[in-house]
Amino acid sequence: MFYEVAHDVFEVMLGSMHQHLPARVVRYDAATRKATVQPLIKYRDRSAGVDNKGLEDMKVIQGVPVMMLGTDESLINVPVKVGSKVMLCFSSKAGDTFKLSNNEQTVDPDDDRIFDINDCYCIPVAPMAFSRAVGSDSSDLRLIMNINTPEECSVYLKPSGEVRVVSPVKVITEAPLVQVITEVAEITASDHVTIDSPMSTFTGGVRIDEGLSVGDDVNTDIGVSLNNHLHVANLGKPSGKPIT
Repeated sequence: MFYEVAHDVFEVMLGSMHQHLPARVVRYDAATRKATVQPLIKYRDRSAGVDNKGLEDMKVIQGVPVMMLGTDESLINVPVKVGSKVMLCFSSKAGDTFKLSNNEQTVDPDDDRIFDINDCYCIPVAPMAFSRAVGSDSSDLRLIMNINTPEECSVYLKPSGEVRVVSPVKVITEAPLVQVITEVAEITASDHVTIDSPMSTFTGGVRIDEGLSVGDDVNTDIGVSLNNHLHVANLGKPSGKPIT
């Protein structure tokens, strides 16, 4: 008799303690970075005949802080929206006063509750189906956006040391100065290459295997112009622009 009573008491106590649960975002406020989430594992209510298994959905949890990987100086921001999957992590102490603090000083939890369903934060996670789809056994470190869509783009960091950037649209680099330091640089374009700059400088030789088209004049450093220069055979008289 004592064992049965003790078992029931401990079962109720353990049933009210939470550690980790997968959940789905049903509402998200990007300004406060807080979400309303629906846990994805049902709660078994043995005392209420909800159905023949005694299962019911866990209640929606509101105001859950969404945590990102980062420090005071850096951050990896993961886009979160309605339907995003997250992992709920429940605090061993009440977190109300900590949420209201500057996160710098130790605080009094001001409540004796532990592992309570309202004392949680969440971490965005990739659904298991997506993890399998992108090759979970791959040895590459990958950063992926728009998984399994025509707009999927990714960055690969390979064990060989190779870094690969893949985009179905474009890759943009914005900076006052961009430096590429390498022994050999190759540009392979199936259509054309455009360099839009008021001035382009090549400090070494330039080899062109095909034709060269110039929209304006060509000048040397000593002031010789293709459109207006002298020839010895022309007795020092100015020559005209090339016509053929």
